[in-house]
Amino acid sequence: MSTRYMSKKTEPQIDWTKIGLGKKLDSQVAKETGVPRRRVTKIRAKLGIPAFTKANPGVKISRNSRVDASQPATKPITQVVAQSPILSTPKTPKVEKKTKLKNYIAVVLDKSYSIQTYGLEEKLRQAYNELVDTIKKNAEESGQETVFSLFQFYGAVDHTVVDVPASKIEHLNSRTYRADGSATALLDAVGAAISYLKSRPDAKDENVSHLVVTLTDGEENASQTYRPDNIYGQDKRCTKLSNLITECQYAGNWTLTFQLPHGFKDKFAKGYGIPADNIREWAQTDLGVKETFERTSSGVTQYFNSRASGQSRVQSFYCTTDLSKVSVRDIKKKLDDISNKFKSFVVDKEVDIKEFVEAKTKRAYVVGAAYYTLMKTEEIQPQKQVLIRQKGHLAVWGGDEARKLIGLPQGIKAKVTPGNHSEFDVFVQSTSVNRKLPRGTQVLVDMTKLTNDQETWASGYTGS
Repeated sequence: MSTRYMSKKTEPQIDWTKIGLGKKLDSQVAKETGVPRRRVTKIRAKLGIPAFTKANPGVKISRNSRVDASQPATKPITQVVAQSPILSTPKTPKVEKKTKLKNYIAVVLDKSYSIQTYGLEEKLRQAYNELVDTIKKNAEESGQETVFSLFQFYGAVDHTVVDVPASKIEHLNSRTYRADGSATALLDAVGAAISYLKSRPDAKDENVSHLVVTLTDGEENASQTYRPDNIYGQDKRCTKLSNLITECQYAGNWTLTFQLPHGFKDKFAKGYGIPADNIREWAQTDLGVKETFERTSSGVTQYFNSRASGQSRVQSFYCTTDLSKVSVRDIKKKLDDISNKFKSFVVDKEVDIKEFVEAKTKRAYVVGAAYYTLMKTEEIQPQKQVLIRQKGHLAVWGGDEARKLIGLPQGIKAKVTPGNHSEFDVFVQSTSVNRKLPRGTQVLVDMTKLTNDQETWASGYTGS
């Protein structure tokens, strides 16, 4: 058959990388391939390959360039390429959409008359409003969808705020919160909050978690739905509520926390299987209210950080120091590099901090110049500074944000338990002359505060 009258349907598949378009005359390519010269010319032109001349000895094309000569040359080049088995446009890989995390948060707040008798009603409102601001801020900064509810209780339970987006939570005032109710239906309130959150349509979704924060100044004495097994005994345990809480704990996406009066923590933790670090006792004083909500706000921040890191619940809500989600970048951004002020010393035997510092530095000890390693549960006064150092590195960071960064409340004395410090060491300022330094720990000393003159510490001071 003459190439002049060859049908497009009978034209062969051509690998043009081997034929050499632009490297030979179109007529020569046509002769070699059996394709009409006009078709060769049109295909070459559509591929953007200049014709062969002495001035243009040929344009290299990819070995992956193959077109089907049977396709009409009138089609756009994009179509020619798309229909080629080799030149076909690769599929764009699918980018998985990041799933948005969702939190249901419920606050269970005591409004019994005893709150008023302690003179704490106004302080409690203010502290609650600060907690609300913390929830709003964390929800916005983390991008986590957050739905809020408020349960107020006395002898009955009032669900006063229902499924409000975090951005729209309103502050309490003297009209929306009054501590004038009789009795304390604590168990009914907790059970109502849990049952309600469990009833949300997406409660079992893998991206949904629940946080219930409960505060009471008194003991259970009025519940009916979740009535204690022995209402006349000291053990106020309710099997029905215990089973409900156990179910939540088993689900793995519930964080239940409690602020209770002194003397109730251990009994409540054992009776209902609540992690001990999710329960704390508080004093019914102005300072107690302040500390309570400072600790709760820190816990809320830790909760959001934990959710962002992939966790669905928190089992150390109250003031366990945690740096596991903090990066070096975070520290550099929020704290000051004060490495040039400090020297580090390893404690080789148990010794008083004053004796140790003077022996190592050959200078007089100054109260506040030395920082010890945080190793055990202890109370840290509000004026004490905190330093952070990456393990195996010399850089030391400090500043106003250091306490907050490790989950330690600011402006108040707080009992803290060392948690997961990950790749960091935490150091606490000593205001003592006789603090015992355990062997094997490290001490950071601010050399700029030491002097070669007479000692400036008060010999009678025995602070910690």
